[in-house]
Amino acid sequence: MRHAVRDEIRAIRNGDGFGTIIGRNSFQRPRAAAIDLLTKIMKIYSGEMQ
Repeated sequence: MRHAVRDEIRAIRNGDGFGTIIGRNSFQRPRAAAIDLLTKIMKIYSGEMQ
């Protein structure tokens, strides 16, 4: 996952945001890369990943 996307997601989470619109960032990737990105996003929001 590119650091800019990850940093933006962390900032939203840290600001008590509840979700992120990430369609373009996931749907323009190959399926495996998109699933990896979405998994990492879920882990960031759940606190499993920094």
